[in-house]
Amino acid sequence: MPGNIWLHGVANKGAEGRIVVDKSLGHVFLKGFLAERSDNTIRDKIRPHLNAISALPLGEALAYKATLKDLISRLNDLSQLSLWVAHYDLNKVNVLVNEKCDITALID
Repeated sequence: MPGNIWLHGVANKGAEGRIVVDKSLGHVFLKGFLAERSDNTIRDKIRPHLNAISALPLGEALAYKATLKDLISRLNDLSQLSLWVAHYDLNKVNVLVNEKCDITALID
């Protein structure tokens, strides 16, 4: 993937470099919006997956079974939320930028 990690890519570019990265991140995150509601994804993907996990003999994860059941019981409420694709570990090491500080990739 082209680019340098954000940490190195904005080195010696001051506030101007950070501003370009911030604007570029905004453009990237706008593309993460997928739908007004999450109901189809929850019905077709999340609920079946959580039900399958809940049905397994969980061994060490048994302590989390109550939390899992609680989450399953709240899925109808969650289905009203917008559906987004997100990166939950975004930091200056897993964002790649080009020489102009525009984002070229998100990695993990």
